[in-house]
Amino acid sequence: MIVGNGPSLRGFDFARIANVDCIGMNAAYRFWHETGWYPRYYICLDLVVGLSHKDAIADLIRTSKSNGIELFFLRQNLIQALPEDVQTSESVVDFDAWVKNAPVLAINPLTTGSHSALIGALLGYDRLILLGIDCDYVEQVSGAKLDGRALEIATTPESNPNYFFDGYQVAGDRYNVPNPQPDLHIRSWRAVAPYLKDTGVRVWNCNPVSLVDAFDFRRFEDIEDTLGERLPRPAAPGLPHGRKTGPAHVGAATDLGRAGRGLRPWRQAIAAGIGLLLLVLPFVLSTVFAAPAWVLVTANTFLIVVLLAGLGFELRRAIRFATGNTSDIRDEGATPDMRASAAFSKASVLAKELRSLEERLDTQDICEDSDDRPENGRVNRD
Repeated sequence: MIVGNGPSLRGFDFARIANVDCIGMNAAYRFWHETGWYPRYYICLDLVVGLSHKDAIADLIRTSKSNGIELFFLRQNLIQALPEDVQTSESVVDFDAWVKNAPVLAINPLTTGSHSALIGALLGYDRLILLGIDCDYVEQVSGAKLDGRALEIATTPESNPNYFFDGYQVAGDRYNVPNPQPDLHIRSWRAVAPYLKDTGVRVWNCNPVSLVDAFDFRRFEDIEDTLGERLPRPAAPGLPHGRKTGPAHVGAATDLGRAGRGLRPWRQAIAAGIGLLLLVLPFVLSTVFAAPAWVLVTANTFLIVVLLAGLGFELRRAIRFATGNTSDIRDEGATPDMRASAAFSKASVLAKELRSLEERLDTQDICEDSDDRPENGRVNRD
């Protein structure tokens, strides 16, 4: 389960996913400390956010035996800024070193949320559930100021419209503008969706108000009873832990294995049929038609060429991922089978915008009645 930090999770009972393998991210540790719920994996891929929270992340790593977090996927700049004892921890995975051996992780745009799904797939999970992935950001929350190319929380906001608990950001926190390019986060999910689909990883978005339109929507209540207990820790040899940036061969091997496992069943049946035909055709030709040897050789050669061409076509995706040629899956946008999900999402967004418009109109009426107009004639969404 990919547990995002969007406001749709406000009030959610995390005890419902206590026995589910989860990936948590970024500054949600503040909520975990208050509630005692922790994910199995932690990920922070934002270069600014990571450094801003380096002391708290170091404490998370030091107390991992008690909090239960098994692996921390971090950027190299953050790892180098951590204390020596934390840098070399076996639970710390150097994301930048891993990319060199698992090139699918280089898909752009790179965001912590979308690449949590890629990491889940590389760890061996073939079903991913999204919770709290809203992608409906207020670009600059109340109390934030621009500091160079990043934002800094100058005063802790009383309420935070971007996250599921108000204490997610406090004074002194630094973070990037959520969407420095239009719809960056939505496009990041669209970019990783083809890889997940082609490798047989099923993804369900259990947030009906999410703007992410790359996956099928499901109600969490409809799948809650199917969630089992935590799986044994996946075997992922070669992860580049801490400052040990030696060979990490898990990426290519896992990509090839998943691509092979993801072959369509009807294509597997065709391949099996051709193989069977290769075995029986010589006997059929020689028995029924008394065909000369050159006919048998020609027929077998033709069938072998067809079989090899089919296998080559199927393995092309696996070779592409293993060699790092992922240029054709960068930010492709939604595929045709996403249309129903996209329509459902847009309807939810429209309803949300209508409610927001109604609230703004009500606020404006109140201001006009009291002759207490908001500054610059605007009603603050917060």
